[in-house]
Amino acid sequence: MKKTMIWITACLLAAAVTACTKPSGENKGDASLTENSGIGTLPDAEGVGAEGTDLEEEEPVFGGVPYFQDDTGRLVQSEDGYFYGYWGGTLARYDVDTLERTVLYEAGSEQRGGLFCIYGDYVYFLEVPEISPFGKKILLYRVKKDGTDLTLLDENVPDAGELYDGYEYESYLGMDIYEDILYLMSGKTVTCYRLDDAGGVELTDITDTLYGTITSIPQGYYASRSDYYPDRYTVPYCARNFGFIIACSEEGGLGRVAVDSGEWEEIALPEGCTAGVNSLYLTNEAMYLNKDDTLWLRRSMEKGSDWELWYEAQQKLYFCGYDEEGLYFVEPSYEEGTQVRNGAALCHITWDGRREEVLASVLGNKEAAGQRPRGFYAYHDFWVSGDYFYYFAAADGGDGIYRTQFTQAASEEPQLVAIYRKDKMAGTAYIERTEVKAEGDILALPAQFDKLYLYEETEADKKINAFLADLYEEYETYLEGENEEFCAEIREDWEWLGKWVPEELADAEELVQMQDIAECSYDNIRVSISYIDEKYLVLGLMEDSYWFPGAHGMYWYKCYVFDRETGERLAITDLVDNTEEEIMAIAAEYAEMIGRPYHEGQEQTALEPDRFFLTGDGIGLSYDVYELASYAEGATDIVIPFEEFRMKEGF
Repeated sequence: MKKTMIWITACLLAAAVTACTKPSGENKGDASLTENSGIGTLPDAEGVGAEGTDLEEEEPVFGGVPYFQDDTGRLVQSEDGYFYGYWGGTLARYDVDTLERTVLYEAGSEQRGGLFCIYGDYVYFLEVPEISPFGKKILLYRVKKDGTDLTLLDENVPDAGELYDGYEYESYLGMDIYEDILYLMSGKTVTCYRLDDAGGVELTDITDTLYGTITSIPQGYYASRSDYYPDRYTVPYCARNFGFIIACSEEGGLGRVAVDSGEWEEIALPEGCTAGVNSLYLTNEAMYLNKDDTLWLRRSMEKGSDWELWYEAQQKLYFCGYDEEGLYFVEPSYEEGTQVRNGAALCHITWDGRREEVLASVLGNKEAAGQRPRGFYAYHDFWVSGDYFYYFAAADGGDGIYRTQFTQAASEEPQLVAIYRKDKMAGTAYIERTEVKAEGDILALPAQFDKLYLYEETEADKKINAFLADLYEEYETYLEGENEEFCAEIREDWEWLGKWVPEELADAEELVQMQDIAECSYDNIRVSISYIDEKYLVLGLMEDSYWFPGAHGMYWYKCYVFDRETGERLAITDLVDNTEEEIMAIAAEYAEMIGRPYHEGQEQTALEPDRFFLTGDGIGLSYDVYELASYAEGATDIVIPFEEFRMKEGF
């Protein structure tokens, strides 16, 4: 998603379930409490506390609130001994004690950061089908918390944004509920629904909601929402829990407005600080500001309060929640001398600035970043909910969500909550890898070929494997030709290529120097399963190639759809009753919708079998770079909903 103007107050870097707390009265504002971190108080920022606090006011507009836990709209939402999650396209309820799972809904495709909210007896949630253009069809559902009474409330939720760089539609990233209004939030759009007593919804103009009551925010300030982190400290969240709404300016200024009275307070920030997405965090009694990664400042919720130094860390910490005694942070550990994360420790910093190790090496060698579900960002990798710390990490057979109880001994294994992206190959196929590289007196184009084969449990499996064996033979011949051409070019152009030989090989034999230059290039081919169900199997063959010293590499993709009952390879015309002319017209319309129209005469490519693939939501067509767009814009997948076609009987 495009990182544009940042104007929210904060980002829970971990998409934490916010566990809030009330520090004791004697802790608040006491600079001596930072002595354990070895730092003193921060000099007053210019303008901070200039107005002071009206001590005669019986009920101040701004101030602390009682302890609360509010995980509405978060990755994990807890209620009545259960917690709920919407990962990998599956909305489910889990027993907190036993982890017994009840599936409430399964989407046709993996969701981009599944959004849901619990309200009364119902769970409200979005499904974004994997079709083109992305965001064209967004569905709003509700289901009872026991999985019954599934109801489609709106099959055409208004689009969440504009086409991003001609490539992909922005979608909603936040969902929240305040009183009887459900809010869907993206960087540029807020869509509002009014909930009725029967559990239904009606689209409501934003001026008739909380946003419409915010009239006293000065020009240049924006209510707590941004293009990049619209789901952190939303307008509904702040209004519900604090009675005010946080606002930021494009320049990083900070302020708040009271929901009931409309009173505005501009909060002066210490020199060098801005209210950015990675810097500000709210508890029920105080605000915390991260400066220069390692310095943490604190300010009470009272109007006109000063900022004080609270804690100085040895490295950057990632906030992920808090409890009655203090704040939880994740502290990554890195391989020595590198920025490769190999684990992390969960630490707890008390209100008086004392660090406590909670769980050392909580991630171990399981790298959380990169394992999260599609659509989640780095700050969603870990979070605190109740008595547990949750995080994403690799799991057998896919990617998993784990949890560790705070009282659990460090030696105990974390619990696997769910596998959200099941390995499509498990029990169905296996990979055989062949590699080529320069060794001894051989000069070669480094190549890797990952060949997928099915376990031959049926005659259809054998037939598909026979097809693949022939396909792989063709590509092996192709790679041999590529290797011969590559080696010939190195020898012919050596006078020019030799300029890139590293100094340490200046006196080496010419073959060794050529081998070193060759290692800068590659040609990799891999075959993988992109879709599988009881009847159909879709394989994708990706080639990724780079010849040094080119400006960039190139990649190509081919699709193979098989009938698992017969072993036959299928074309789009095997599944739809539309004429070829109708198929081409439908594909051309969708290409136009996503801003990558066909060139003259290109409509017929929609019939080519190497482009045709299936998803859980529609029929896809794959186009390589340069075919419909520039290299920078990338390859293009057009996914057309099944209902656009006349599907043949039995599909």
